[in-house]
Amino acid sequence: MTGKPPREPKKGMAEPEAAYRHEADDENFVPEGGWDAYLYRNRHAINESCDRADEEYARGNYYTIEEVMAHIRATIKARAKKP
Repeated sequence: MTGKPPREPKKGMAEPEAAYRHEADDENFVPEGGWDAYLYRNRHAINESCDRADEEYARGNYYTIEEVMAHIRATIKARAKKP
């Protein structure tokens, strides 16, 4: 402990305090951040896609990482041969 008083932030540098809003409080709520806003706008399609993926996985319709990597390597090799 140095005994120095805590340093005050420089004026004009402090960020304004954001008001907390929750989706349940406002039916028109949209997050302000770009990524959050994208996820919010596309939440129904994303949830449907995840549900479909879960169903396919349960049926055994999926590829292992080895199969995916073999396909990627074959694609790279084929494209490298093209002029």
